[in-house]
Amino acid sequence: MKVDKYKEVYEKASSKLSNINRNLAFAGIGLIWIFTKTNTKSIIPEELILPAIFLVISLACDMFQYLYKVIVWAIIFRHRETEIKKNQWTREKEFDHSSNLNIPSWFFWGIKILFVLIAYFIILNFLICIII
Repeated sequence: MKVDKYKEVYEKASSKLSNINRNLAFAGIGLIWIFTKTNTKSIIPEELILPAIFLVISLACDMFQYLYKVIVWAIIFRHRETEIKKNQWTREKEFDHSSNLNIPSWFFWGIKILFVLIAYFIILNFLICIII
């Protein structure tokens, strides 16, 4: 495969995993809502407060991942557009960028997945304790 194809495959997989993760985070929040207690001061069972926080953190990381990516690429492309207008660059010419620019995106990507996995582990434990 050509390099562009590798990039296309990883971007599709990353996008799909992000969509699945987002849906799981929302579903987890909905699942926690099912077990709310209306006759006590707290509306969420104490055992589910931590996973609820983790799911909200995951959604925030999801937003920060794409917010960072949009800002960085907007700056890069705006810079190239300025160079093109000054005839210092052409649209056909390829350019490289530091792979370090992707580190924050990968950080948020990993953290959001980790928080959903931990939240679901705690929720699963809660459900098992209810059943047993």
